[in-house]
Amino acid sequence: MKPRVLYRRNAADDPVDPGEAAIVAKDMIKLGDFAGADKVLRWEGGMDDEQFSNGTVGGVYLAAVVEELASGKRAVARKLFTKVRKRYRREQLPTQLYGMTRFTEANVLVDMAVALGVGTEELTIMDGVYNDDVFEIRQGRHDEYAVVKNDDAATKLAIERVTDDLEHEPEVFNQDFLERFIDQEKLQQLVRDIVMEDDYVDELKEREFWQVAKQYGMTEPDEDDDDEDDDEELPTEELKEAMADEAAGRAMDYLTDMLGGADEANTFVMERVGIDVAAAAEQAVRDDGAGHFLGTYDGELNETISGFTYWRTN
Repeated sequence: MKPRVLYRRNAADDPVDPGEAAIVAKDMIKLGDFAGADKVLRWEGGMDDEQFSNGTVGGVYLAAVVEELASGKRAVARKLFTKVRKRYRREQLPTQLYGMTRFTEANVLVDMAVALGVGTEELTIMDGVYNDDVFEIRQGRHDEYAVVKNDDAATKLAIERVTDDLEHEPEVFNQDFLERFIDQEKLQQLVRDIVMEDDYVDELKEREFWQVAKQYGMTEPDEDDDDEDDDEELPTEELKEAMADEAAGRAMDYLTDMLGGADEANTFVMERVGIDVAAAAEQAVRDDGAGHFLGTYDGELNETISGFTYWRTN
């Protein structure tokens, strides 16, 4: 619907109510008629150059942007926002419209107010809980959000968080995932050493020894009545080597059985072998997305009209 037009016939006529002029100008802006909106504000609303340049025009344009956002037209609002900033000089537009892409406390407050559809007076900047590159904002008494400059900053922060979790709580990660980043040669050598140092084989009686040995492909020698060497030592080292090779081939399963659970095995491996933490953290964020690790409320990352990235934390 085309907005109605106000008519001020000549300079001697009184201007229309500024609020009414702003409403009409806002509707024109939403239709893309910037020239018509300027005319309404300057002529119909009686706004002189100083008034036009002191930020009043910016407030009208910001209102149009907010309305488009409120109606769910984010793409339209972003396009409108870009056009406004291209059309007017810096001094004509307040921080709310011109400076919002600079990641400052004031701009973040305005941007989040637009994103959440509330007034800036309802938002409070809190002390950073992550680092200096993050703003934590509280809406009202309960709802809290974190804001960073862009998606790259969110990804970096997510990787830092996952890195910390990997270093201090590796048991929270899936065992199959962790295995992808373990130095397999070191892991297998660790298991081999454990088996070789175990005195289980050394304590086996001869009959028990050969029962176990047969499971690893070893053959018990035939009895020789003429053999008077009844004190011949059992080939314990050969059996240990066979057992060590078998265990190393299924290293994580072996440790899981030995320690009584996958969590215990993961912790043991992290302490004794370690993993490529940096590679694992980056892959985890690629697989699940930064929002999974940052957005503790719903796992979602959102973008403001200026391109800042934010998420709800509670």
